[in-house]
Amino acid sequence: MKIIRRRKNKVDKVTNVHKLIMLATVPAIKENYENVKILFELMKINDISFKFMSDLKLLIIVNGQQTATSSFPCPYCFVKLQDLRNRMDINRVDPPTNDENNGDFPDEELLAKKTYGDLRKDYQEFVSLGCDKKVANKSRSTINTPLFVEDGNVPVLQKCIIPELHILEGFVNHLFWIVLVPLLSKEKALLWPQKLKLVSKNYHEEAFEGNACRTLLKRAYVLLEPEISEHLRGSLALQPFTAAFRAMDKIVHSCFAVRRVQSELSHHIKDLKTALLAIDVTETLKIHITLCHIEESLEFLNDNEGFGLWSKQVGESIHREFLKFWNIRKFNNLDDSDYLLRLKAAVVDFSPKHI
Repeated sequence: MKIIRRRKNKVDKVTNVHKLIMLATVPAIKENYENVKILFELMKINDISFKFMSDLKLLIIVNGQQTATSSFPCPYCFVKLQDLRNRMDINRVDPPTNDENNGDFPDEELLAKKTYGDLRKDYQEFVSLGCDKKVANKSRSTINTPLFVEDGNVPVLQKCIIPELHILEGFVNHLFWIVLVPLLSKEKALLWPQKLKLVSKNYHEEAFEGNACRTLLKRAYVLLEPEISEHLRGSLALQPFTAAFRAMDKIVHSCFAVRRVQSELSHHIKDLKTALLAIDVTETLKIHITLCHIEESLEFLNDNEGFGLWSKQVGESIHREFLKFWNIRKFNNLDDSDYLLRLKAAVVDFSPKHI
């Protein structure tokens, strides 16, 4: 792995937060299309070639789409929200009809790679509809022109790398809090992370963070211990959950690190899909991306590398790293003229020390 020397007797990997620079920090603004557009224009970011990594909310915003709960929620393909809801509904009596795009086996056109040409075409359709968000489903949920200037044939997957940290957290938290807790009760379900000495932190709602999610995947077998499964008359009902967690663990091990992508990745994704079909679970956007787009996304990275070099986790760590520089100059009154001067000084001090 390539390493870069930082100072005498100290080296940092290129994936380390100490090699991350900050171009700008903007306090107290809403994360919406208009504000992000202003930032991109000020930085002239389209003047350089780059790949983009962010959480799904921002990724959807910069590509001009609505939200992750819109009629066409996926930033990478044209799958419909209704398709995702039908995909794994094991309680459904009748099979999906052709009009519903065959939930278990969506049309190939729906899973085709979305390109920047598609996004611009869909935006023009939205304009022709009078920019009425009530009928945005007719423009495939595209309501703004994408902020990235790319050739029309460039897939979004090539420009915007899958945010592996948020995929991991979304998968674990959805299966735990939305499916497992109602099955076991919150008290029983929490015995699993408690046995592993993990803490559930309240971030927006109840959720486990990255390292805790990784530990839960690695030690899914603890879920089958009698103390947790006793009121279900055995562990049989929990075995599909452990199978799903184990399959996801293998996917993470196969391609989320810096090392080369392992050849068994396709098999692990198939195993995950099989396990999820045995669980009464809605296919969320993050589960959909895991099943349908991880392999495609890896095709656009260099030398069969995993997601590690592009990890969102480093970006999350910058908050704590920057705090060291901000605490020296900390100033709480945003309305005071000195606030922005101190903030700029902290950023200017931060970035040169991380090159």
